[in-house]
Amino acid sequence: MGKLNEIGWFKISTEIRMDEFKEYAESVQAFLEQQIKLIEEDYDKRADGLSDKEKEELFEGMYENDFYNFNKSFPNILRESLFISCYAYLEKELMNLCKFIEKRNDFKIDLADLKHNGIIKAQVFIKKVAEVNFPEETNSWNKILKFNIIRNHLVHEGTSTIKKGTRIFYACRDLGTLTLEHRFSKEETQEDFYHLELTQDFSLDFIRTVSEFFSELYKAFDKK
Repeated sequence: MGKLNEIGWFKISTEIRMDEFKEYAESVQAFLEQQIKLIEEDYDKRADGLSDKEKEELFEGMYENDFYNFNKSFPNILRESLFISCYAYLEKELMNLCKFIEKRNDFKIDLADLKHNGIIKAQVFIKKVAEVNFPEETNSWNKILKFNIIRNHLVHEGTSTIKKGTRIFYACRDLGTLTLEHRFSKEETQEDFYHLELTQDFSLDFIRTVSEFFSELYKAFDKK
């Protein structure tokens, strides 16, 4: 059925790109840790010999904002940006793969005819139209579907606040690599709300999961 296995360049480019994402995540983490260390070392030097009250005033006046930014704000901003960027790559690469094999085969259904969107559209096309054994029963794909829920929330809702009992709450809980911090409750509705914070483990787990998925997908094409 046509040329479904001529995707060598996709394999190479995917490996290179995912390695870049991993290296970026590790470099950013190392930079953040180094900045925190420099702040702590400078504070320790200045605080030497001061009373507890003076140390507190010194920290609040000169270090508190920087320490919070490098320990909390900056990591979350950078990790969210990395996550969304890596997810966008996953989606784009899947669509490019679909378009590539569509041009080289005479399918009865066009990619544009499918009503689905994003990674689900690619899944349906590869499985139903190209008739490739899409790795949908794998751990990597099942995790990607949970990552998808988190990505959609961050992009479309624009907030890190989530409600207990929702799809994204369970997705975060199941993945286990995020921090969920209780923020507030609504007594009248007995609803609990949590703050979602991405971690370094989350970033590396997502990158590793996407890499594993692509490897499994390309193996499926090789067998076609």
